[in-house]
Amino acid sequence: MVTSRISARTVQAQLASQSEEAERQRRFTSAQARREPRAKAYAEFLSAAQDTWDTAVSGDGSQDRFVEELGTLRKLRATVAVVGPEPVAVSATTVFNGVSMALEVAAGSESPFAMQVHAAFGEFIEAARTALEDEGHQS
Repeated sequence: MVTSRISARTVQAQLASQSEEAERQRRFTSAQARREPRAKAYAEFLSAAQDTWDTAVSGDGSQDRFVEELGTLRKLRATVAVVGPEPVAVSATTVFNGVSMALEVAAGSESPFAMQVHAAFGEFIEAARTALEDEGHQS
């Protein structure tokens, strides 16, 4: 009788351990499945933001090109907002807002406004890296 209770407890402990391991594996697999599309969305957004910024501050008068690139950037920002997480989406909006104002302000590369936009780029990069390093704890 004692042996059967010990065996039952051992089986219960093994089942609990297997269940915990299965849950860890599920979270890891889920994080991996999110990581690739997120990385792609972040990289595309960052590249487009830099291109749009460069167009705005180049001073070559290509306002039509800037407006076209800004439209693309807006769509990419929406993608980042969907794939998340929230800190990255907020940071992407900050970058977008700064870049979208660049042509109006006609900022040079050393202006305080330009420095703020470059800081926003850095914050986006940091938030994106943090999200990509997540092991399934954020959604």
